[in-house]
Amino acid sequence: MCFSQSKINAEAIEDIFKINFSEAGSSWRHEEGRTAAYWADYLLDIEASDKTSTCDPSLEDILMFATGLRAIPPLGLQPRPTICFHHDGSLLPVANTCGNILTLPIHKTYDNFRFYVSFGILNSPGFGQY
Repeated sequence: MCFSQSKINAEAIEDIFKINFSEAGSSWRHEEGRTAAYWADYLLDIEASDKTSTCDPSLEDILMFATGLRAIPPLGLQPRPTICFHHDGSLLPVANTCGNILTLPIHKTYDNFRFYVSFGILNSPGFGQY
């Protein structure tokens, strides 16, 4: 029963987050569904790029931004990380590491979503880790 830290992958990050959608049928729900799909694609793209691009964060950077941790603890995270959505026109993601809440921006295209999420993560202070 020894802990062995394994490399973080896109699936592990996607699995730890619970997504808070608006009520089904609401005008925001469609935009949130599209943004959730962008998030899943974004994590896969970051995993595939394996930090070959200086314009993208690593999966560890994403986890640090959202939770304040560089690795997923063996017993999981409490409270469970949650994804919420900006509906106010904000372009950048916002993280509340005390509550493990990641608020994603709503964008019309994946390219804009990827650019602004990467920009926001790479330009955050990160608890003195950068």
